[in-house]
Amino acid sequence: MGGKSGQVVLVVSLQNQDVGLMVDTVSDIIFAQPEDLRPVPASKSGRNAGQVSGLVKNEDRLIAILDLAALFPAESGAESFM
Repeated sequence: MGGKSGQVVLVVSLQNQDVGLMVDTVSDIIFAQPEDLRPVPASKSGRNAGQVSGLVKNEDRLIAILDLAALFPAESGAESFM
């Protein structure tokens, strides 16, 4: 892959297909229940609207839950993931 040293590949399911996402770091893995999900505050600028589906509070951190379908829309086709 030719990535930088220390990068991690996260494997996620997207539209019934496993996809690898290269990220710089993974600091922790948490398990959240649906009732832990909080709504995303409305943004006046509309910037990144729809890319975050919710927020989870974990200890003293607020963690954004990404909407993978919004980040990788279906019209790009599954071939672009390979």
